[in-house]
Amino acid sequence: MKFSAAVPDLCELMAGTEVQIAKSVTAGMRDVTDGLKQDLRADVVRAGLGQRLANTWRGQTFPKTGESVEAAAYLSTNAPKLI
Repeated sequence: MKFSAAVPDLCELMAGTEVQIAKSVTAGMRDVTDGLKQDLRADVVRAGLGQRLANTWRGQTFPKTGESVEAAAYLSTNAPKLI
């Protein structure tokens, strides 16, 4: 009696995994950045400082286009002396 088994190539199985991870990390970072920006804006409005000052919060996610497993974000305000 002979048995034969085909062992799948691990490289082939993992080929699309890094792309999916990069997409997930970048999308997650964009969601977190937008959520934090909205929270900061809401805090400014609740403090009675007005919507106009709240809208000075800005968020940037890197990379700006495409996906990366090392995605990053930066939040800042255009009114650093007031906030």
